[in-house]
Amino acid sequence: MSRLFNNIILKIKEIIKFKEYKKNMANCQIEYLGSKYGGWAFCPENIDSQSVIYSMGIGEDVSWDEALIKGKNVTVHGFDPTPKAIEFVKNKNIDQFILHPIGVGSANGMLEFFPPKNTSHVSYSLVEKNNNSNKPIKVKVETVDSIMDRLDHKNIDILKMDIEGAEYEVIPDMLYKNIYPGQILIEFHHRFHPFTLDDTLDIINKLIACSYKISSISDNNQEFSFIKSN
Repeated sequence: MSRLFNNIILKIKEIIKFKEYKKNMANCQIEYLGSKYGGWAFCPENIDSQSVIYSMGIGEDVSWDEALIKGKNVTVHGFDPTPKAIEFVKNKNIDQFILHPIGVGSANGMLEFFPPKNTSHVSYSLVEKNNNSNKPIKVKVETVDSIMDRLDHKNIDILKMDIEGAEYEVIPDMLYKNIYPGQILIEFHHRFHPFTLDDTLDIINKLIACSYKISSISDNNQEFSFIKSN
């Protein structure tokens, strides 16, 4: 009962806190691509075959990536170091989808990823949670700037990020290094301990301070899309 109560309180806080953001959304055409579970909203204007697309956190749903490849003839660079995701992408054999079996972090190196206790689930996390297994795996992680240097990319047109809590370190590191993707699509994980709604609000405000505007907020208040306004 206490967990349900806490979830209800969190939802109420989200509605109150995000209400003000919804009054000042970006004025751009919104397109939703992908499945209900794995889809994302973005602004399709100026996205073409030359655009640089990073998709961080793949899991077992690449419906957004596939739809974007089909609709815009782009190449998508996917990043996910978890065994199920790697196997899933390998079996899909998607044209113009390049999988990099690494994670993203605020420093280069090897980090522990905690697998879910439920073996039917796919999402590993850098954060040890109640539903994590106690047998983490070690994976390679790189910073966004390191990835860009290695791939010889000068900018990113869309950065999609579903990285199970690591966004609270990665986004500030990226902004500190003056890396400003044209669009950023983020799933926030303030529902995961030890993160809080205030952590998410802090990231949103940092992005707004760097001239980003919110272009979309999902019905569940977890997926946000941002576009650079200048």
